[in-house]
Amino acid sequence: MIELDKEYLGVKKIIYNKLDECDLYVLENDNETFLLFFFNGKIPYFKIMPIFSGRWECEEAIYNPVGLYGFIIDNEDVNAKIKQKLEELKENVKKL
Repeated sequence: MIELDKEYLGVKKIIYNKLDECDLYVLENDNETFLLFFFNGKIPYFKIMPIFSGRWECEEAIYNPVGLYGFIIDNEDVNAKIKQKLEELKENVKKL
């Protein structure tokens, strides 16, 4: 489990759920909800995406074509990396 700073990320609520192959964080705001799937391994990585219909499972997230990946290399600030990808995703979602 990673420590997420909801104030820094600009979200009102973070819901954590431990899944078999990854950790799921649901990031909620007044009018937006995003899913953050975090995978631990030699190089930790995550995928952040808008909510989607169906099961919110690790494998479904990987094969879903929508969303952005982030890789945590050399003890990078996880919150800063997630915020960067979240802002990029918000801009792209607005264009849809």
